[in-house]
Amino acid sequence: MGAVFAAPVAAQAAPYDISPQRVGGAYASDGLHVFARNPNGYLDQKIISPNGHQSGWVQMGTTVASSPAATVDENGRIYVAARASNGNVLYRWREAAGTWTGWHNIGGNTYGAPALQAIPAEAGPPAYVAVAAQTAAGTAQLRLFQPGSLSPRRYGIARRGRSSTSRCCSRRPCSECR
Repeated sequence: MGAVFAAPVAAQAAPYDISPQRVGGAYASDGLHVFARNPNGYLDQKIISPNGHQSGWVQMGTTVASSPAATVDENGRIYVAARASNGNVLYRWREAAGTWTGWHNIGGNTYGAPALQAIPAEAGPPAYVAVAAQTAAGTAQLRLFQPGSLSPRRYGIARRGRSSTSRCCSRRPCSECR
């Protein structure tokens, strides 16, 4: 009885050393989208296809001051966010068809890298994208968007694991939301 091994795929060298940088990634139908901040402060992207082919690094068109965060929603949109040098959070997404939006400054006075998570509708309708970051005061700044838009779902300061303006369920209010 023998083991089955796939042939190794040679990694494409980055045009710079990204080893000290944290990266963000999200898996969509066309493969793993890897995002990294390059030494010049620009956000770059590479796609690793399901068959192992790696694209070259492509600059995403803006400088950032933090590591990126990435996620994919239930409709195949890829989202990426990072902190700008002024502390605001920059946010953009790629539609499932492959077109990217421009960068959107969603504000904030943040410290450190943001976190990003797509929440499917089955987790409690409607679906939304959560962008969270720590403020200079040490609180959590949370912005919730409708998928594929800048329309806010709710906004608030996180308390007990939830936004102060969102509900944990459809009961209004339930014992957890009070």
